Amino acid sequence: MSKFLSYWLVALGFVLPVSVSAQVELRSYAGYESKIMSLDIEGLHAPSLYFRSTTEGKRPLAIFLHGAEGDRGGKIVNPHSEVAQKLSEQKLPCDVIQPLSKGRWSPKALDELIDLMIQKHAIDQDRIYILGSSMGGAGTWEYGFKGKHDIAAFVPIASGASKTDKVHDRWDITQMKDKPIWMFHGEDDTVVPFANALETANMMKAINPKFKWTTFPGVKHGSRAPALKTDTLYAWMLMQSCGE
Repeated sequence: MSKFLSYWLVALGFVLPVSVSAQVELRSYAGYESKIMSLDIEGLHAPSLYFRSTTEGKRPLAIFLHGAEGDRGGKIVNPHSEVAQKLSEQKLPCDVIQPLSKGRWSPKALDELIDLMIQKHAIDQDRIYILGSSMGGAGTWEYGFKGKHDIAAFVPIASGASKTDKVHDRWDITQMKDKPIWMFHGEDDTVVPFANALETANMMKAINPKFKWTTFPGVKHGSRAPALKTDTLYAWMLMQSCGE
């Protein structure tokens, strides 16, 4: 396929396999097809990493939201997905999409992304999950309070409402008292202060029996890596469903 034709297929919103995309060579994972999607959604850059499970029928969907360092002007600089890698290693079927945000994550943009995934792909609407680190963790929280879709589980990592604002100060956390949430944070984090996250965690534990809280001693703001390497996270996540 010519580069000219590939360009226009992307511009028209088609999903291109890695072999015909000139943008980046993605990592491959057993049981998954690695692709690049081209999105036309306000607030998101066009290219998006998409790791599609090869399992037949309806599939769960995990949406991973990057932190502030993830926006490189709409360029995919990291072709790797820790989420897809762990799902593959554990032979767990679940589509993974990693969009690129133009600044802070917009619940409206994520609404449109989820609409698109449901319309164009065989996604199980009862098993959609949002994970995010740092700014992406703040976006994970915000979608829980403002998003239109019912999300089966939330995984905020190294995050608050912002670097200084506490989740429980900005939003009414009782809105999420019945939602499965697994929150991760480094105990030496000073970018998003651990003390702020601990306050939120203690308040959530008091009202939400489905809330989980994991901390990492000696870890600063880089709790994304140990959080996404937590083996039990993925089986727990896929057990959650809005249909139950």
